[in-house]
Amino acid sequence: MDIERGDSAQPAFPEHYRAGFVSLVGRPNAGKSTLTNALVGQKVAITSSRPQTTRHTIRGIVHRDDYQLILVDTPGIHRPRTLLGERLNDLVAGTLSQVDVLGFCIPANEKIGPGDRYIASQLVASSNKPVVAIVTKSDTVGNDQLSEQLIAVQALGEEVMSAERADRARRATHRENRVSLSKKDNNQTTTLLEYHHSPHQHAPNGDIGRGDMHHGYNGENLVLTVPQGTVVKDRDGNVLADLLHVGDEYTAARGGQGGLGNAALASAKRKAPGFALLGIPGEETDIVLELKSIADIALVGYPSAGKSSLIAAISAARPKIADYPFTTLIPNLGVVQAGDVRYTVADVPGLIEGASEGKGLGHRFLRHVERSSALVHVIDCATLEPGRDPISDFEVIRGELENYAVDPTAGVTVPLNDRPQIIVLNKIDVPEARELADFVRPEFENMGYKVFEISTASHEGLKPLIFAMANLVEEDRQKRVTQEDNSTIEAPVIRPQGFRSKRKQEFIIRREERNLEPLFRVIGEKPERWIQQTDFNNDEAVGYLADRLAKLGVEDELFKSGARAGDAVVIGENDNSVVFDWEPTMVGGAELLSSPRGTDSRLEEIIRPTRAQKREEYKERMDAKAEARAELEQERVAGVWTESVEYRRKLKEKGKAEGIDMPEAKQ
Repeated sequence: MDIERGDSAQPAFPEHYRAGFVSLVGRPNAGKSTLTNALVGQKVAITSSRPQTTRHTIRGIVHRDDYQLILVDTPGIHRPRTLLGERLNDLVAGTLSQVDVLGFCIPANEKIGPGDRYIASQLVASSNKPVVAIVTKSDTVGNDQLSEQLIAVQALGEEVMSAERADRARRATHRENRVSLSKKDNNQTTTLLEYHHSPHQHAPNGDIGRGDMHHGYNGENLVLTVPQGTVVKDRDGNVLADLLHVGDEYTAARGGQGGLGNAALASAKRKAPGFALLGIPGEETDIVLELKSIADIALVGYPSAGKSSLIAAISAARPKIADYPFTTLIPNLGVVQAGDVRYTVADVPGLIEGASEGKGLGHRFLRHVERSSALVHVIDCATLEPGRDPISDFEVIRGELENYAVDPTAGVTVPLNDRPQIIVLNKIDVPEARELADFVRPEFENMGYKVFEISTASHEGLKPLIFAMANLVEEDRQKRVTQEDNSTIEAPVIRPQGFRSKRKQEFIIRREERNLEPLFRVIGEKPERWIQQTDFNNDEAVGYLADRLAKLGVEDELFKSGARAGDAVVIGENDNSVVFDWEPTMVGGAELLSSPRGTDSRLEEIIRPTRAQKREEYKERMDAKAEARAELEQERVAGVWTESVEYRRKLKEKGKAEGIDMPEAKQ
């Protein structure tokens, strides 16, 4: 069957005609179905005062002359507590991915609550589609209440969108950092000059945690790309790492550890801990980066001898070339292919007399030839400087190579002058230089060196030089392989571990003295980390620390070391160490105590007298009573006192009652 397709079969639309899908979302009974019916002009959705009346999506079409709008009514969104609620939320989530605009319905007669905030955060975080807030049921409230609701809706949008924008900006920054790092991490870094101008590098910190199980994100790793051959040292010159190969990494400073919240510290007995663990700050380290080029062949010679021109002629490297001295300040690496042999050549900055002592930055330039297998002396035969000739130039450079002490950290301990060397007489395209090269060549050959006459401008003599350097590289590689084969590698012996293996000692206790009094210092990774995580303003956290130390065995080791109650105990040996008086009675789990949150009854200062103290206090009371009785008896015998006034009054009252006259008391 043939079907004809012509323009007459297609409806005609205006030029700016638009069409799209809009999904109405919100909490149950927010007026979504009623709004759908009102916009469509007929009843397409069931309306009721009961929540969750709509349990499936309902579509209604709104036709206008310049647009067509398809409304999708969805069930109410809420925090799922039942299987039905989960299914309805999944239905709404699937619908949101198929529409163009989201309409968030909020009733005017109900205040914005946690459910509305939950829906708003879900809508903003789920997709990048525009969200339009719609205040429904405005006819049920007055103008003042409607105005307050509109202001609250605007505040809700700013609150949710600001947090989402910050989160998206963070993710975008993270992606940019990853992209930039991936662009840099391509083995194209050849210098450390960037870190010379920016010596302080720091990684970003992690974010703090927020409520409703919104955990803070971890701090990003900071990866510093360095060239091959970079040596990492500390301030004292000790080698920390030697990055020889592509992909080698060294962790200069470890990041901090985030503190756990009280929810992570809860247990069966401690339902709601009144404390949390503090975070541990990251490390700060001072390191020294030193670049030592990794090249099979190193080009050495006076400034402007043609080393950069040579490496540009035999490889794809394009160094800066000029006719003034010290044009090259950083080494240039080039890859040379000679038949089946591929090797690297380093263009070292020019050397002058006194370079081994640092003149002309020679001590910095010479370190780039420490890893090389062979040296190539590039000699300028066309120089016009007085007092210079190929023989004297070679003697000066050879003397500097002999005086330079090879750093053992370079991986090669062979002196520079003992390595294979080739003489290259450059710039023979100049007639005077060719004559001079023919004159000095026999003298160099008598010294036992291979001599090559080249011209980097005309590429004369380059091919034999390339293959000669390849032969030296091959000989050195075969020599290294033979040495590795002859070296014996001891096989590791794996012994079975006993069933009752001794627990690893995770700390040590060192006895010291301070002010002629004993002091016990606890050194270990775990105790020092726990000290940094403890909030000493919270008694419950301090009690938790005591329980951890006792469980680790610190209490037992202090007893074995001769510590007594009241002795000073120090945890750590740096500035972050903590000193406290040891109380060996602080044992037993804090969760077993009946003290309020944030407190620990073991830390309360409760003075309980001993039996000896109670006996002494009883004897003192009895002696005081005996002394008081003796003193009163002496006063009575001496007639100092008589009956008391109260006793006399009672006797007088009794006598009057009985009609007896009582004598007056003697003065």
